[in-house]
Amino acid sequence: MSVSNIEIIEHTADIGIRVRGDSLSGLFTNAASGMIAMIFGFEQYESIIADNSRKKLSLTVKVQGNELEELLMSFLSELLYLFDGEKFIPLGIKKIVFNDDSLTALVEGVFFDPDAHKVETEIKAVTYHGMSVQKAGEQWVTDVIFDI
Repeated sequence: MSVSNIEIIEHTADIGIRVRGDSLSGLFTNAASGMIAMIFGFEQYESIIADNSRKKLSLTVKVQGNELEELLMSFLSELLYLFDGEKFIPLGIKKIVFNDDSLTALVEGVFFDPDAHKVETEIKAVTYHGMSVQKAGEQWVTDVIFDI
């Protein structure tokens, strides 16, 4: 994750991030990192990534979507489900493959430990509000708003 590619944006009742990536894969990877960093706070998120005392696991995530926004929404929602439902903290995206209407990603992470990990912001859902995936010059950019 590159913090320079993620910026917190103001939103009335929710929270959001503006994300940049040098490629479409980079944009999706940075958006995933930004969402998890919002849950734990950027400093704690970076320390969870650096902690080598926990065994890292890899999972394959596959989502469908007709447009890039739908793919991003589905991808982030699936990662949020993995955290909320399975207690799996996604720490890195090792590979993303885009097909016509789907995305497959290899996600690395660790299981949540309530004694070691503190949730800073509870994200209930990823929203479509204002989401658009666009190429701006040499970079890809999107805003993602989270319901808290």
